Amino acid sequence: MRAVCGRCGGSKGDFAAVCPSCGHRPTGEGLAVAWLLSDHNLDRAGLDKVSARIRAGEHIQPGRAQLDKARRALQSTLTTDPGLTSRERVLLLACCLLLTPLPAWIMAWWWRRVRPRAAVQSLALAVPTTALFTALGLWGLLGGF
Repeated sequence: MRAVCGRCGGSKGDFAAVCPSCGHRPTGEGLAVAWLLSDHNLDRAGLDKVSARIRAGEHIQPGRAQLDKARRALQSTLTTDPGLTSRERVLLLACCLLLTPLPAWIMAWWWRRVRPRAAVQSLALAVPTTALFTALGLWGLLGGF
């Protein structure tokens, strides 16, 4: 996957990623513009032309039809990740409490790009259980057991 940064015209791997050249991360309406400046919408030649235009100082302002196209595409992308089911949450929480929170951290890392909602839900289980394990470990070290 390839995309062009809407701010500096630099190349980046994904339209939603942080630009390695300038550090810009598209949010809100800028995400729709970023999608338009990616290989989801343009071929390699088109991406090269847009990059050159942005580097020359031109501000890219797509029309209403193009923005609607990007919003529809992003909506379908966002709805493909339903997140974790109740059963998956219970199993992951049980694993975190009975064994270690490490699997929840691994799942969050693994899902971060393909299932971002599930990754956040996994982190929501990993962080408190890690804090609990840390607190219990410190309490044990300080003679609490």
